[in-house]
Amino acid sequence: MFHENLDKGIHALFQREETKLSDRLDDIIVGIYRLAGIIFVTANRRYFNFSPRFITFARYALGLAFVMVVCDMRSIYGIGETFGNALSHLEEWTKIFGGGVLLVSLLCALEDALRLSRNHPFAGNL
Repeated sequence: MFHENLDKGIHALFQREETKLSDRLDDIIVGIYRLAGIIFVTANRRYFNFSPRFITFARYALGLAFVMVVCDMRSIYGIGETFGNALSHLEEWTKIFGGGVLLVSLLCALEDALRLSRNHPFAGNL
């Protein structure tokens, strides 16, 4: 992914030492991705109302994204290495499953849209 090592690239480019803020640049970018997705779906929710399955799965994906962010902030908690490693693994699993659930939600929306368009009186040759 683009954001994974952005902080290291910026440190190397500007020949600067790592700070707490600059070390979190990749997390900020991921947060912006999520915020953009939430804004897009919220602003266009009337277009997704035809697919309650999309709404349900998108909520699950958002919940997994929230868990991922909480796990990613493990350095703030001051926890031990063993529990920190467990949170690191949980973060990766929620990232993978969150993406999968979001993909399922989009496939459900596509399937519902195709089903509705076939039943539409002006559908033509779909």
